[in-house]
Amino acid sequence: MKYRHARKNRSWETSENRSQMDLSSMVDISFLLLIFFIVTSTIQQKELDLPMTLPVPGGAQKDLTMLPIEVTSDGRILLNQGSDEPELLSGDQEDRQLVKLVSKLSQLKDLGILDTVHVTVRVSDRSHNQRFVDLLNCVHGAGVSAISIQDVLES
Repeated sequence: MKYRHARKNRSWETSENRSQMDLSSMVDISFLLLIFFIVTSTIQQKELDLPMTLPVPGGAQKDLTMLPIEVTSDGRILLNQGSDEPELLSGDQEDRQLVKLVSKLSQLKDLGILDTVHVTVRVSDRSHNQRFVDLLNCVHGAGVSAISIQDVLES
């Protein structure tokens, strides 16, 4: 009898040690979730490459029409064409296509003066980087080759 009782105790101790959680199902679920999110995620369009050409020192400069565009701290994109009241091109942060700016640049292209346009982008230091990148992509996509950038520090 003693032998049986000791054997039961031993088996009871080993069953307690064996009562661990099986993690293989957790690993399967995590991989399934990972695959689900990879498949359902949307990949944004790759940003365009913006080649830069630096001016040659002492080189001839052609007459360029200045087109100042400003990106404010709240994400608005304004066009300042020498008037007191700037024209609002985009006020919506989600507007990544910048339709009004594209139409302005296409008007300049239709007039045949897009080659003589120099875009000056004034960017607030508190604006979102994506707004600035969307603006550069739009300007470059329209065929403007002369772009300068100014940083506006706000206190």
